Amino acid sequence: YFLTAEKLGCPGVAPALAQCDMFQSYASRIDEIKDAAENGDVKAIAQLGWCYSNGVGVEYDNDKALSLFSVAADAGNPMALYELGVKYFMGYGVKQNITEAVAKFEEAARLGYDKAQYQMALMYAEATPLKKDNRKAAEWYDKAVAQNHADAIYNTALHYFAGSVREVDMTKSMEYLKKVKPHIDFATFDCCYSLNLCEKGHLGFDEVLEMKRRLCDIGVIDNKTVCCVNHFSHNGCEAFKDMDAHTEK
Repeated sequence: YFLTAEKLGCPGVAPALAQCDMFQSYASRIDEIKDAAENGDVKAIAQLGWCYSNGVGVEYDNDKALSLFSVAADAGNPMALYELGVKYFMGYGVKQNITEAVAKFEEAARLGYDKAQYQMALMYAEATPLKKDNRKAAEWYDKAVAQNHADAIYNTALHYFAGSVREVDMTKSMEYLKKVKPHIDFATFDCCYSLNLCEKGHLGFDEVLEMKRRLCDIGVIDNKTVCCVNHFSHNGCEAFKDMDAHTEK
């Protein structure tokens, strides 16, 4: 199903496929991972914790997972720090502790773990649970993007498009979208002012058509995509027949 979604251009499927790869890899190497963990290999200890946390190659055991993650995290393993952060953030097997979760996420992020960098970016961008800070959000997004984190790339494209976290920059938005090439089934172009050029911060109809062309050029939408222009009613300028005739041109 994930592979089918990838072929259809679903932007969020890359992390899921990566997770599937981890499942397959760890399950096939479970004996090797166990042996290495028993011999004190910190990376293997973290991997074995992940296996117990997800029931991969072993029976699910959250207590064992927490114990192994704690050992590996104390040794500075970024994956274990991140996974412990998730446990504390969600309250999985431990008392929920957001402060501790954020500390684990940040430590893992500073050690270069892309999932933790993306998590830090989200928390600053969405003001949950951290105070909103667009500068810090952008910095963490950039670090995750540098490691080709698919969701970080996609979100960065949306931020440049919408002017959230970053200043509007349509050229950069298109560049980032092109990297992940999501396929959009339904595109709605909102706040279209009139058939004239852009006024009052709204797109004009010709600008909508130009945006559609640019999205087609990078493969994000195609002739199967349903495109909708809306939000005309408040300005009292054009009726549907005017827009329809303009589109036909």
